[in-house]
Amino acid sequence: VPRMGVDIDADTIPAEAGDTVVGQAVSFTKGCYTGQELVARIDSRGGQVPRPLRVLAVEAPVGAGVVVTHDGDEVGRVTSSVADVALGPVMRKVAVGARVEVGGVAGRIVEPVGRDGSPADVGL
Repeated sequence: VPRMGVDIDADTIPAEAGDTVVGQAVSFTKGCYTGQELVARIDSRGGQVPRPLRVLAVEAPVGAGVVVTHDGDEVGRVTSSVADVALGPVMRKVAVGARVEVGGVAGRIVEPVGRDGSPADVGL
């Protein structure tokens, strides 16, 4: 779960934080609110945002702020981590399942939860 002020802030587009946050924090039936047009436009286009918040399985602990690279290109940064799991915005061109390097440590982009609602398999 993304933490306000750490993983997301007032500038984060709700869709960047994921479906769980959108489902809990956004209403598509209420009246007008600040940012409504942007939120509705992203929703109508399938929720595609430039840097969605991603879960990264890593081989060793990493710290916040480390760079995430894919095929030699910087694609994101870690915002928080614990043990062998990190969280951070990563360019959407890097698909779930892709191998990445996280601050010099091997990693992989994983689903935040399994399709059946169970915790994700974060093993490498």
